[in-house]
Amino acid sequence: MPAVVRRVCQHAFEEFGLVKITAHVFATNPASARVLQKCGFVQEGYLKKHYLKDGQYPDARLFALAC
Repeated sequence: MPAVVRRVCQHAFEEFGLVKITAHVFATNPASARVLQKCGFVQEGYLKKHYLKDGQYPDARLFALAC
């Protein structure tokens, strides 16, 4: 999975001229956070009660990758 994320990010930076890509991950999903970290993303924030899912408001971690 990290290889796919790296390639998509590379494409976004090169073809679309993006300077930053952000991603939200549920705080209870460490596997997805690890994938982002392996690709160079860093955690920039923690979003309390950011989503509505199944009648609950889970927290999210905010990651970003800058070119």
